[in-house]
Amino acid sequence: MPPQPAGRQLLSLSREGSFDWTFVADVRVDLTSPRVVQSHELAGLPFPGRWSVEFSRTAAEEPLSFGVDHNLVAGQLGHGGTVAVRLEWVNGEEVERLAGGLWNEDEFPEGNPETGRAWNGWSADLTAGHIKETSSAFQEQYSKGAVLLFRLRFQISLAKPSPTRAELDLCSRTPYRSFRLPIQPKVRLVFPRGEEPVELWADAELLERSSPYFKTLLTSGFSESVQKDFDDSDDEVDQLSFEDGRPPLYDTSDMSNFSYKQVVITAAAYSTYEAVLRFLATGFINFAPLRSSCSSDQPTSTSSSSRANRLRKLVREDLDLLFPVSPKSTYRLAHLLELKRLQRMCLVELGKQLTPTSAPHELFDPASVLYDEWRKVVLEYVVAHWSEVEATQIWRDTLARVEADEVPGAVGTVVKLMQAIAQRQQGAGGGTTTS
Repeated sequence: MPPQPAGRQLLSLSREGSFDWTFVADVRVDLTSPRVVQSHELAGLPFPGRWSVEFSRTAAEEPLSFGVDHNLVAGQLGHGGTVAVRLEWVNGEEVERLAGGLWNEDEFPEGNPETGRAWNGWSADLTAGHIKETSSAFQEQYSKGAVLLFRLRFQISLAKPSPTRAELDLCSRTPYRSFRLPIQPKVRLVFPRGEEPVELWADAELLERSSPYFKTLLTSGFSESVQKDFDDSDDEVDQLSFEDGRPPLYDTSDMSNFSYKQVVITAAAYSTYEAVLRFLATGFINFAPLRSSCSSDQPTSTSSSSRANRLRKLVREDLDLLFPVSPKSTYRLAHLLELKRLQRMCLVELGKQLTPTSAPHELFDPASVLYDEWRKVVLEYVVAHWSEVEATQIWRDTLARVEADEVPGAVGTVVKLMQAIAQRQQGAGGGTTTS
């Protein structure tokens, strides 16, 4: 039977956890010629740009290079992470691991300082040393030159929400509290707050370009229909921000040629909006600790005032920064404004802040009831740290409140939690995997 022609098939694509993506592609590589150059485009990946699987070899005695290429710009997928590439040989029902590579990147993808552009991919080599460690069957097929079926596993793990150097530089050049001055073309965002309203000013083009929500809002009635009906920890940040006095409203009555659009904001705190506006302009946002991590149930904190003290300390350390804002409050606003990148950064920050004593509170928080992605991060943490979480007093107290029907929407979360724990225990209790 003649050898099958070279080609590729995207075998599977999966999302593991909240920020880990893995795809597996089977590729037939023609080794009958000493020189190998194969490129196979991968369609249907959940990432921007063009992606392809690459194989190359300059001569029979040279290593076989394999990897994944893309055409992204530096930092397009976020602020750091890990990439792993693994090559396997598929021989009927058997799969043999051959070689691989692992990269940790500050930007994703990382930029090449010599060219100013992103590295165009990740590649590793199948060397003579690797081949000596493989089975005799593979050595025989590889040495004689054949069309071999390789399986390429590629994993992306996005895990760092911190800003890039370029974003920090831009943030430092952005005037402090620059969104409190009406510089045209402007949108006036008014926060009623009883008899003492406060305001922010934003560039209309920036809002419409960044947010589908604002693009619709600014062409309609200029008033939010969403009311804030939750306990917002950034209300505390507002109080801290106004300790030295509320920012005065800008008097435009004497400016006959000054025009602006006005939006009455009812769905988020002033501080949250100011931080998000600065993020849209610079790519930088400063997150505050979750209130659940600063409660009296935490061993590192004695009262709710400790959170305020921590926030004051963070601002004193860098006077160019606004007060840090809650990742939960920011996620709510980013979800409303349809800011996908900012939503992902908030979820990463949530994962970093969770502890066995804060996770029970977050699991049954209204945010976890309303937002599937938020609940997914907390649920994964609780399942992964179940023995530690279950042993805490706060878990027992929370469970007692759930059983007393004092936690709205808790039943569905409990069902999902028990199912996830059962699946994890079943997976740990039996079966084998082929590596």
